[in-house]
Amino acid sequence: MVAAEDYNGACSSRNPLAAGVYRHPNKHINIYQGHNICAAQLLQQQQQQQQQLLQQAKQLHQQWKQKQIHKLQQQQQQQQQQQQQNTHQGDDQLQQEQQQQQQQQQQQQQEEEEEDEDEELYIYRNLLRQLQQQEQQQQQQQQQQQQQQQQQQLQQQEQQQQQQQQQQQQQQQQEENICSLGCTDWDDIEIDYKGKEKNEPHSAAAAAAAAAAAAAAAGAAAAIY
Repeated sequence: MVAAEDYNGACSSRNPLAAGVYRHPNKHINIYQGHNICAAQLLQQQQQQQQQLLQQAKQLHQQWKQKQIHKLQQQQQQQQQQQQQNTHQGDDQLQQEQQQQQQQQQQQQQEEEEEDEDEELYIYRNLLRQLQQQEQQQQQQQQQQQQQQQQQQLQQQEQQQQQQQQQQQQQQQQEENICSLGCTDWDDIEIDYKGKEKNEPHSAAAAAAAAAAAAAAAGAAAAIY
């Protein structure tokens, strides 16, 4: 197995699924283990980003609440001031002007609040969209990782089968080479004292060996007589 350190590159969110892009300091971790570690790191980073986005949404919502409380306090102060002024001033025209001013201020505040609410809703919607997109990306990445792991396992199985076939072929070739040098079935060869063969040898090498044995037997018989 090739070590992950032999491959150049780093754990990148742009290309997190490419095999062999992760460099791990431990030489004993192979490329597939390194790839899984890389994917786990990316998943952790995405989860941290989601936490940050949720935290931002909470902060924005808290700020919006504080703004609303501040506006209510301002309205109450203005109403108290106007009531105090109305008690000291008995002019009807002045009271009417003050009432008109109050109405205008209330309208302005309502418009501002609506704008703020629209802005907050827009921000929340964008945050939710980002979170949904990240979840979809995570699911797609997990599916791609599973598919790649399955492909890698199939490739490994094919390689093992090829290696076994090669080993079997090598063994057969070795046996054939040994037999080509001289594979003789001596049980089927019988030679009498006169040097004649009763059975034919099974190969050229066996025939030569039988002829040599016959010559030796003939020489021994001549020496005896």
